[in-house]
Amino acid sequence: PVGNTALEALDAIEGMGCRILEWQGHHVSLLCFRDRKGEAWHLFTIARDVFDQLPEEELNRILVIDHRETKGWPDGEVFHLLVAGVDAKGKP
Repeated sequence: PVGNTALEALDAIEGMGCRILEWQGHHVSLLCFRDRKGEAWHLFTIARDVFDQLPEEELNRILVIDHRETKGWPDGEVFHLLVAGVDAKGKP
């Protein structure tokens, strides 16, 4: 799955790679890219209906997981999760 808003925002960022993953029986698109500081970021995209049970405010929260900020948001038929960058040494 791919959304619209995330791809437009990534036009000016250096891409590192991508792949399709499977999570709990659902396909997940993963885009990896590097920002101007050289930090790697990861954008996961999955079908929106996977999270139909969750209230909208739960999907839009910013969380810190393993010292990295994460931000999720719905985009039409898909849901995006952006995981904050880590430097080249793998440190957040």
